[in-house]
Amino acid sequence: MDHAAQNASDYIARHPDVSLHKLTARIKSELRRRAKQLAAKQRHEILYGSIADLDHLVATRPEIELGIYANELFAQLSPFAQSIAHERWLGYSWRKIARSLEMDHTSVRDAYYRELSSLQQSLSRHGDSSKCG
Repeated sequence: MDHAAQNASDYIARHPDVSLHKLTARIKSELRRRAKQLAAKQRHEILYGSIADLDHLVATRPEIELGIYANELFAQLSPFAQSIAHERWLGYSWRKIARSLEMDHTSVRDAYYRELSSLQQSLSRHGDSSKCG
C-alpha cells in the first residue's frame, strides 16, 4: 500500500491545484488497484497436487514415520540416483557431483530428476495418496 500512497503523493506534486474530491478519488483508485494486484499474486500461490499431499504428511505424521517413508523411497532409486541424492543431502552442488562423475552437470541433474519423476509416476499408479492416513 506504500506504493499507492507514493503514487498519490506524486500526483499531488504534479497537480498542486487538484480538488479534494478528485484527490480522494485518485487515492481510492490507487488503493483498489494495488489491492487487486496483491490478491492476484496470492491466487497464484495456492498449493495443489503432490506438494499439498506432502504438506499434509509432514503436518500429520511423526518424524520417525517420515524417516521410514524416506528410506523406502530412497531404496527404490537406482544406485546412481542414490549416490546423487546422498551427495545433494551433504550439500554438494550439481557441478561438483558432475565433476566427480566426469559428466556434464545438466546431464546429471536431468537424469536424476527423470528418475525421480518416473518413481513418482510409478507410485501414483499404485494408489491415491489422499486415501492414505
